[in-house]
Amino acid sequence: MSTLPKDALNNPILRSDSSDNAPYFPIYVVTAVMAGVFVVGPIVVPRGPHRGLIRVSLMLTTISLWLFWVTIYIAQINPLMGPRMDNASLAWIGYCWGEDPKKVGLRLGLPPDSDIPELPVGPPEPPPEF
Repeated sequence: MSTLPKDALNNPILRSDSSDNAPYFPIYVVTAVMAGVFVVGPIVVPRGPHRGLIRVSLMLTTISLWLFWVTIYIAQINPLMGPRMDNASLAWIGYCWGEDPKKVGLRLGLPPDSDIPELPVGPPEPPPEF
């Protein structure tokens, strides 16, 4: 059974402060790169009969890529809901961790009378060899 060291909360990688702007740094960098492509891309398009169409396509593609990327990135920073697990999965996690499955359910906020199946406490047996 592994636990986090006592000084894990002081580790800047594991600690999450709401005032920390680190998750937003990639947004600034990717926005700057996409702005560069948006501005410089149409300038370097060679002259020809379809120059206007190529410029518009390049700008629309850049905006679309940036909008899709930033939407997915922000959704991962602050998800609307977390993962959901059924009670059998929680019991299996408790069994693999070598803990009583009921205690795992209580730590995760399940009521004490939830339908977590009884499993033997301890590590799982290795699979049989064929």
